[in-house]
Amino acid sequence: MKNETAVQLKDDAGQDSASIKRVGNEVVRQIKRSPIPTPIPIQYADEVRFQKPEQPTYAILPSIFSILSLLFMATLSSIMFIQLFNPAVTGLAWVGDLFTFLKPPQAGANMAAWTWVPFLFTIIGSVLGMLFELGLLLSGHAFQQTRTKFGVFILNLRLLNLAPVVTTIFFFITCMVVTHADMRFTMLYLAGGACFGLGFALFFGGAQALVAFALAGIQVAQIIMVLTGTIPAGGEIIAWLLVGQAALQLTALLIGTATPWKSTAFHTISSISGVLLYSAILNVTAADISFSQSVAVALPEGSLVLWSFMGACIAGLVLTAVLLPKTLGGFLVMLSNTIWSPLYFFLVSANRFPHPLNLTEVYGGKKPPEKTKLKPYYQAHPEFLLQRLSIPAVVNIEESVTLFKKLIKTARAAFSVMAILDHYLPQANVKIPLTNKKRMAIWSDGSEYWPGLFTKKIFGLHLPDGGKMDTAPEPVIAAFKEGQLLAYLAESGVASPFLKPAPEMGEGMLTIDFRFLENYETKPDYESYGGAAYFKVNSTKKCLELISVVAPHSTDVLPVDPRSPSFRRAESLVLASMYYQVISGKHLAEIHMTYNLVEVAMHDAFEAQGQWAHPFRTFMYLHFFAHELAEEITTEHLVQEGAVFSQVFATTHDSLVNHLNDCYSNFEYGADEDFEARTAMLTMQDSAGKPGELLPNACIKWELDYAKIWNGYTTALIDIIYTDDAAVQADKYLQDFHAGLLQVLIKGLPARYEGFQTKAGVARFASDTIHHTVVRHQVYGTTGIRAALDPRISKVQVPMDGGTSAINEWRSLAFVALATGKARFTLLQGDFTNLLNGVDAKYKDDMHKVFDQLQEDLAKLETEWTTTEEDKQHNYNYFRSVPSVLHTGPGY
Repeated sequence: MKNETAVQLKDDAGQDSASIKRVGNEVVRQIKRSPIPTPIPIQYADEVRFQKPEQPTYAILPSIFSILSLLFMATLSSIMFIQLFNPAVTGLAWVGDLFTFLKPPQAGANMAAWTWVPFLFTIIGSVLGMLFELGLLLSGHAFQQTRTKFGVFILNLRLLNLAPVVTTIFFFITCMVVTHADMRFTMLYLAGGACFGLGFALFFGGAQALVAFALAGIQVAQIIMVLTGTIPAGGEIIAWLLVGQAALQLTALLIGTATPWKSTAFHTISSISGVLLYSAILNVTAADISFSQSVAVALPEGSLVLWSFMGACIAGLVLTAVLLPKTLGGFLVMLSNTIWSPLYFFLVSANRFPHPLNLTEVYGGKKPPEKTKLKPYYQAHPEFLLQRLSIPAVVNIEESVTLFKKLIKTARAAFSVMAILDHYLPQANVKIPLTNKKRMAIWSDGSEYWPGLFTKKIFGLHLPDGGKMDTAPEPVIAAFKEGQLLAYLAESGVASPFLKPAPEMGEGMLTIDFRFLENYETKPDYESYGGAAYFKVNSTKKCLELISVVAPHSTDVLPVDPRSPSFRRAESLVLASMYYQVISGKHLAEIHMTYNLVEVAMHDAFEAQGQWAHPFRTFMYLHFFAHELAEEITTEHLVQEGAVFSQVFATTHDSLVNHLNDCYSNFEYGADEDFEARTAMLTMQDSAGKPGELLPNACIKWELDYAKIWNGYTTALIDIIYTDDAAVQADKYLQDFHAGLLQVLIKGLPARYEGFQTKAGVARFASDTIHHTVVRHQVYGTTGIRAALDPRISKVQVPMDGGTSAINEWRSLAFVALATGKARFTLLQGDFTNLLNGVDAKYKDDMHKVFDQLQEDLAKLETEWTTTEEDKQHNYNYFRSVPSVLHTGPGY
């Protein structure tokens, strides 16, 4: 006999949706016909990340009632304050006639301060709130208190005012029920400490639940004090009034002020509780006319008692900061911004750096200068560098730089101050755990945290471009939403030079591989750098396409899926690794620290041998004349322990220094200028499968326009200086320069420079060097920053908890990016023919023509790239650096 059972399946609503009938070994599923269920509504991170939450809107009527409740509180508190402060006042007698509970107290002299101070703080808070809410109502934003930075500040001030109101009322109760004088002193100190501690916590946030509990606890403590204490005068009615006041205040605190109606209830109930407090004073003074003065605690000026009270207040604040680290984090955000934003404002608002000095005017008629001495960086700059940063650094800065005396003095002073602050009061403290730091809102593009000071004009000083923050271009945002941000930056942005062929992944595949970064130790709160990404040129869509990513310390190849948390995590880590390698590696270690050695080699080969008017040195000098100033004075602010790079990157300071050393050791000169290889990788295939055109938005496309100009410029100059290859080989000073380069560049020079044995090789070296110091520096330090600063799509260090960046860390990155990208250094478009003074006449006139031709070529390119608004938008969207913004080189 076959067993037969039926199992009913029910959906979440309890309805039969199917039945399974088991007949022997056979299973028959009987499914009732039903409509296709509605998809589960899922709000993905992208929808939250790119949409700022809308402010709740409130009706006008309840907002008016909230304002009226504040007016009611301010009026009552003012009447009670005036009559307590000066009981003899006669102008308010009519109020007492109308409302007996508002009559003045009976007192032989002025009332003690403890009686009227609570009402004074209540007046301050209610008037401030009333004016603020009235302003919001009149501006059409009824009760929207957090709509602006100013609104948030006022709201925090109102919260802070709760602390003195509550604690002075607490001491009021103490004076009413505590008979022992020493105990009243103790309670005064306690109230002072609590006032400062609560005020600190209320203003800076971070512990809302605990603070709310403390405020409520104070009301309960007051009730207990009254019920267990002794009322010295006035009888039992005093006790009931004081208990009623605390109960009403507790009720008001529980209601809160989140909406206009709640705000109305809060302030109305609080006003009534204030009346009960005042009534208690009326009753006690009726029984004992001198009561307030008899129980008052005296704090004579300059006395130990006063200093002890002040110490108690400070102790309360410090104790709160220690016990509530998140509140301290909120304070540090404000403190850091207050200190550091003015420093950067005055640094970046400085006048444009002057043109270079003519070398003949600097050295002419003098004994040739000494060769530049080099030491490992940690020996030349030992302050706060515990690890051995061994990249060679200059000991004696060249005279052509030191003649900018005022600039040198100002720069040294400014960066000396910043170096000290980095150690003792850093912009972001790396010793504080991330969990205790105030974090950015997930929807913020950073503009909410950009200092308003930067947009101001102070003493005639102002920042370039009005001090506005560069926002990420819309196509960059769109690429991120599609999971293609890495591809966008590899095609059009800062990541382009990292691309390498990856034939092992398939035909036409490209990769950016940062797995070598996985060996560097990271800070406890942050993910490791590393990982890799794989791309392919999509000839149909005419763009580079991201195919997959690999997270650090993983072998899993994750296909592009914008909805996948695993993909998004791996993507963010590869992006962070890319920015780390760009900023710390390519920008600092290579362009500033290693290319500084190119200037040293030129100085030693030419000026130190009396050849400051050598034509080759003359035209190359333009791009290096202030390199030492930037490197030897400003770099310390970035790399010392606890300074900017320790703050904004995930590596420990030891690993950061090791990374810089490794970047120098592994540096391949001119790798970014291997235009042939970069062009081949970003070329589309035509219909026949053969190489066709470059991707239209590839940065290499517009870089080639510059390369053509530089190559024409340097080739023309080399043709003027040298008649043939033999003349190149016979130039002792040029060959000494080449030998000097080989001494400081561990991996030497690429073969295309032909060992400085040919005119073509030297011209290509000069062309590539100009391109790197002018164009690639502009990309790495200025235009590429637009995408890096948007915390919604990019992080330079990724928190392990998956959360947003800390505010101070982001600001540290944003401020140094501002200094790098916006500082007014010498522009390339200009007349630099004065540098030719002193050059041999047989070269000078022809070189003058080439200098002029360079300016004409740059002006022509500027016109071509800025003719229409579409051209200008293209420049912004795809990081194309126009000639008018290019600097002569990586200077201060």
